Amino acid sequence: TADMEQLLSSLYNYKLMSIEESYKNGGKEIIEINILSKNYTYTRPDSRKLPSMLTSRNFTVMVSRLGPEIMLRLFSHLIFERRILFVSSKLFHLTACAYGCLHLIYPMHWQSIFLPILPSSMTWTTQCTAPYILGMHSSLFSTLNMNELGDVVIVNIDERKIESQYDDLNYFPKYLIRSMKKGIQHSSQLAGDHLARVFLRAMAFSIG
Repeated sequence: TADMEQLLSSLYNYKLMSIEESYKNGGKEIIEINILSKNYTYTRPDSRKLPSMLTSRNFTVMVSRLGPEIMLRLFSHLIFERRILFVSSKLFHLTACAYGCLHLIYPMHWQSIFLPILPSSMTWTTQCTAPYILGMHSSLFSTLNMNELGDVVIVNIDERKIESQYDDLNYFPKYLIRSMKKGIQHSSQLAGDHLARVFLRAMAFSIG
């Protein structure tokens, strides 16, 4: 409908603050869009803060859909900047996991290709040699030639499985992995940013 087209056009053309601008503004950004003489406002999450299990829906959904073991392996693949492809039959799960996994490498920012939902006209992106985080609907994924994907890390959200030919987790000290597993088990049932701090401590160890 015309109303929906206007809404999508307004959202598409809305200029968000850059990371630098957001930091200068104290992490605050209020998005205001006028549709059919009605004002809609949305407060953008503060990118300077760790995600909370109560305040970050993307992070919470990712935790519930993937679980501790996959999150640990995903963290290691992100550190080594692998090509990561999320697959699901639900678009919401794709966006939640794609955005949620970015919190695992806080305070670093993903600098390469990032497409939470890949349209059918851009499936060629899966063959890019540069690191990427892509989200693809399962119906579209079934049309791909798996031989052309190469060493892509595939995260099947619906089946809670991760396929990878890399064993990046073995590059981390065993005591750190044990500490992370213990921290995840203890913090996954708690509110606040306890779980995010588990990965923040691992990041501090990784980058010194």
